[in-house]
Amino acid sequence: MKQLILVSAAAVGVAAALIAQQKSPETGAKALFLDPTSGAAVAPMNTGASGRSGSGATKKRPEAAMTVNAGLMYYIERQRPDGQLERVNPTATFRSGDKIRIYLKSNVNGKLVIAQRDSDGGSGVLFPDSRVDGGDNRIRAGQVTALPSGSTWFKFDEHPGKEHLLVLLTPEGNQPAAGAFPDVPPKQWNPQRTEQVALLAQAQKGSKALVVEVDETKESAATYVVQPAGQTVAQGVITTEIVLQHQ
Repeated sequence: MKQLILVSAAAVGVAAALIAQQKSPETGAKALFLDPTSGAAVAPMNTGASGRSGSGATKKRPEAAMTVNAGLMYYIERQRPDGQLERVNPTATFRSGDKIRIYLKSNVNGKLVIAQRDSDGGSGVLFPDSRVDGGDNRIRAGQVTALPSGSTWFKFDEHPGKEHLLVLLTPEGNQPAAGAFPDVPPKQWNPQRTEQVALLAQAQKGSKALVVEVDETKESAATYVVQPAGQTVAQGVITTEIVLQHQ
């Protein structure tokens, strides 16, 4: 009987370990992006109300705010010269004549800015565009943004090289540094501003404030860039650089 009890206890222990393992939250960027509240906590939110001293005075308790895993997912839709469509990551090699669209999706409400580096070191802002929603760069959670649009393409010319895109997401609730990024950015950035944003993207990629994961699955190829709940990114803006290799 003693042996049976020991075996049963061991079996229960193994089962409990398996259940705990199944319930433990995943920490990869894709898992955090798809489930923004995984591993998140409820934090007090200051309402700005203050209690008065004296009899009958009451103090209003802080409300609770859910912190979330805020981030971006992006991938490339490529049309080859023969008309074939495929979904690829920016790490793919592109050829002259290839046409591409870039799809981006945020898992939180916020503001989005996308700029393309020019040969002179400056950048031209691709999004927001005054021709789309009057230049409004606000995005909603789950909203997909296609560049240049859902019906047009970028096309690689006969001049190989690297194309650089700078992507900035300010999640709702983040407090960007004063003057770091205007609400409606100009259509052009000078080389100094472009370099500042590029350096910020490099610094964030190497920090613990962002988790990056690349899904290489053919049908769901995508790159995920996530700010885990409780982490703070520099200047309050999630910044990443997309580099396209044209050979």
